[in-house]
Amino acid sequence: TIHPYLLYAVVLLLACTTSGGSILGTGAFTKRAVSANLLRSEDCNVVADFAFQMLTWLSLLWSMLHDAIGPRGCAIAGLTLTSCGHIILGMASTHNVHSPYVYAVGLGLVGGGGNGAYVSSFQFTTLRAFQKRRGVLTSVLATAFNVAAYPFLLLNAPQLALGSFFFGYAVFVAGAALVA
Repeated sequence: TIHPYLLYAVVLLLACTTSGGSILGTGAFTKRAVSANLLRSEDCNVVADFAFQMLTWLSLLWSMLHDAIGPRGCAIAGLTLTSCGHIILGMASTHNVHSPYVYAVGLGLVGGGGNGAYVSSFQFTTLRAFQKRRGVLTSVLATAFNVAAYPFLLLNAPQLALGSFFFGYAVFVAGAALVA
């Protein structure tokens, strides 16, 4: 059997890298997309606003589906959507797509899908092994939402191609979905 704290560490790592908070890194992405002439600066608000709306509505969907398909089902479905969002972003940036709506949908799937796994991650804090530390573990897990934006800061490195970042992230998230 897996030690409960090892399991919690894996869940925390995945929450820190795949939760909906990933789209808090939209600024680094849109800055790169504008400098690569993929988006105009006036498109950045469209991308961010639309992506956050998708995050919100998909989060509501996960909340309603949680009891119907269970935490594992929500996590797998959410990570699958997140991986698809990364693929859309990778394809769009590689093929010089200029529509802000394509990037908005991609980021919306990254964020909204990621919250499928994030919402499900809180189930692990109810394990009997965590009875005395449940409050601390839940609070730490809650911060993972914001931490998930940090990988997007890699987009500030001009040497990293947008397509490579998003395709690599899609593989990572797909792997996480297989483990879930």
